Amino acid sequence: MEYTRLGGSGREVSRFGFGGCPLGGHGWGDTDERRLTAAIDAAFDAGVTFFDTADIYGLGRSEELLGDALQERRGEVTFATKFGVRRENDVTVYDNSSAWMRTSAEGSLKRLKTDRIDLYQLHYWDQQTPLADIVGGLQGLRDEGKIRAFGVTNLNPSEISRDPVEGLVSFSMEYNLTRQDRTEEIRRSEAGGLTFLSWGSLAQGALSGKYAAGATFDPADRRSRGAYSAFHGEGVARREHAVSRLRAIAPNYPGRTLAQLAVRWILDSHPASVALVGMKSPGQVVDMSSAFDWSLSEEDLAFLSMKGGSSAENGLVGDV
Repeated sequence: MEYTRLGGSGREVSRFGFGGCPLGGHGWGDTDERRLTAAIDAAFDAGVTFFDTADIYGLGRSEELLGDALQERRGEVTFATKFGVRRENDVTVYDNSSAWMRTSAEGSLKRLKTDRIDLYQLHYWDQQTPLADIVGGLQGLRDEGKIRAFGVTNLNPSEISRDPVEGLVSFSMEYNLTRQDRTEEIRRSEAGGLTFLSWGSLAQGALSGKYAAGATFDPADRRSRGAYSAFHGEGVARREHAVSRLRAIAPNYPGRTLAQLAVRWILDSHPASVALVGMKSPGQVVDMSSAFDWSLSEEDLAFLSMKGGSSAENGLVGDV
């Protein structure tokens, strides 16, 4: 396993981030909580110490499973969770208010069975609460000892401030071979000392190469929704373009899967980053563990990064 430091906190975390969204069950097809718990155990055994979740995943069930499974090993792992999204009368509501932030933190502490959240993250900005107020609230929770540090997701840190923000150690965005439009934006934030956490590292499985161009999904599967662009519209062409490049370099890495190559691209492109990957079974954990402790050649990294080509050649046409 590979490890990195979480921003200015100095806290060491695994570069394999266990994505806890599937633990919530919603939108992931059939899930078995015994297999999910076994996946958590397998990740810990493989050296994974970074477990990322959110209070909205399964309306708290993801946090509960992590809290139960890792209670006896709490001192050896880093819990990262998020706030800012809730359900009200079966409607999704974005709420970054100080009252909801505090309510969310208290609930997460209880479900994770811990007295302090290692990394507390703004999930989505509600576009109403001033960012300065959100930062102030998070700093307050830190000063009270309820959280160690905080981060932002789905938000460019430069929107908060061009200068370092005390307590802010990480940022997270959807990023993978179909989302290379964000590379320079990410590098600028990394240069400011923040640790990057990629989510959607496999484009919801699209970069595994297992899905044909016309793949369809059950309505209960989140990938049936247009928001998951790798499976819809122009995103399909971008996905196929990326998969074709992965297949082209695969013979250079015998025994490596396309998914491992895709994650390795993130790790090598951003050497201090953490790649978050959603896990549903021990087998998936074992497979993804093989993406660590080796590197792509400079030539193959450049090939996957499509350096030197135009946006059209790179498959980056329009907003993805």
